Formats: sequence, structure tokens, C-alpha cells
Amino acid sequence: MDVIDLRWRKTFLVEVKEKLAQLGLMNCAVCESEHLTVHRFPFLALMGDLPPNIGNLDDTEVIVEYLVRVECGICGYVMLFSAERFRTGDDETLVRGMTEQEEDDLERRYPL
Repeated sequence: MDVIDLRWRKTFLVEVKEKLAQLGLMNCAVCESEHLTVHRFPFLALMGDLPPNIGNLDDTEVIVEYLVRVECGICGYVMLFSAERFRTGDDETLVRGMTEQEEDDLERRYPL
């Protein structure tokens, strides 16, 4: 799996933000600021034989977990959430190798 140009799908980010708000995450747990950012790029946690061959994340010896990164814009506190908790089944959560404009065009033509 190539990790170049890999980012969360826009619709997935909206769903994550809504779910976190429903769970009560409106403010930073440290400084209570409302300046929380859900980053558009996945945070990859690699478990297994290290260092892994980053060019081959399909290696069965390495477990890759995709995490949603939320950061406070004031104090820098970072929270990580398992992306699997926000979607079920085969729903598309990642976009690979296309611009945001191309993603918008694709979703207009083929809505999820």
C-alpha cells in the first residue's frame, strides 16, 4: 500500500467531527480551548517487526492502525482515535492520489 497522498475523505472528517461532538468533545481536555482541529491526514501506528519496510505496509508481519488525530490549536494537546470506531463495513474513509477538487467532482458524480 502506497501511503503517498493518503488523506481522510472529506465526508468522513465531517462524520468524525459530528461524532466527537455527540460524545462531548467540544473543548481541549488540558486548556479547555474550543480550538480543536481534526487533521485531514491519517496518523499511522505501526506494530510488529520494526523498523518496517514503509514501502510495503501490506506486510503480514506489520499491523497498521489508522488513527484520527485531533489537536488543540492553543496548547498543542493531541488526541488519537481509532478510525475503525467511526465507520463500519466497507465504507470509504481514505482518499489516495487525488486532489480535493477531484474528490469533490467524484462525490458529485457518485455520491456515497
